[in-house]
Amino acid sequence: MKQLTALIFLIVILAGCKSNESVLLRLKFKKDDEQPFAVSFKDKCGNVGYLDVRINASYTADSDLTRDQYYLTAKVSSVKADMNFDALLMQNVELHYDSEQRLNDMGPAEREMNTKMDTVLSSYYDITVNSKGQITKPFTRIGKPIKQRFGAALVQLPFPDRKVKVGDSWTAEMENPLINAATRTIGGNMTFTYTINNITKTNVIIDAQLDVNFKRALMNSSGGNHMHGTGQYIIDRTNGRTISGYFTVPMQGCDDALISIIRGNTQ
Repeated sequence: MKQLTALIFLIVILAGCKSNESVLLRLKFKKDDEQPFAVSFKDKCGNVGYLDVRINASYTADSDLTRDQYYLTAKVSSVKADMNFDALLMQNVELHYDSEQRLNDMGPAEREMNTKMDTVLSSYYDITVNSKGQITKPFTRIGKPIKQRFGAALVQLPFPDRKVKVGDSWTAEMENPLINAATRTIGGNMTFTYTINNITKTNVIIDAQLDVNFKRALMNSSGGNHMHGTGQYIIDRTNGRTISGYFTVPMQGCDDALISIIRGNTQ
């Protein structure tokens, strides 16, 4: 009986261990700070259908905070794509490509893809974010707006105006940030809902929900024109940058799609 009482007491103590402090989440960069990361999208349907796209990239801070803005240079270092996914994409798509593969080892289709990717991999892109993590000026190259090269809005969370504590939530709406990274698999408007799960001395753990309203219905989406996903982010408390994050999205007749973001060594 004493052991059972002690166990119940321990469970109650552990359940109440989450922080009760508040934190003001803000993005911080110093000049020449570099943040490498990878954005990936994976799914599998049966024995033949699969999608695995991974983009390795990095941010470098060009300047310190000026008028609440950070000016970052983005560079895509490598792209890997393996897919055979006619059901999800509603078109017959098969692609196997790795930008780090030697040109002499590539087949005709891979070389054609490599030619298309040459500009992406050899270019530097400018992107502007504020201290709240909001993208105030999306991708530009040589001062001209271009289509995004990866899901920048997935890499950096937007933060609320106020301090937050465990249980607090906020929302953000945006155009699909994966429209290029996942080869236009899920085109539509997205609503993200973020909820503080825990606050530690070094990190902030944030639960995330994703709701998508498609511009066209996907054959394999469980909700027809709507998709719902859940995930979690780990944020560096000192500088507001994403350490890691993921979303899982149910797909009818397939495994759950996995969208993930990893900071640090992207190899």
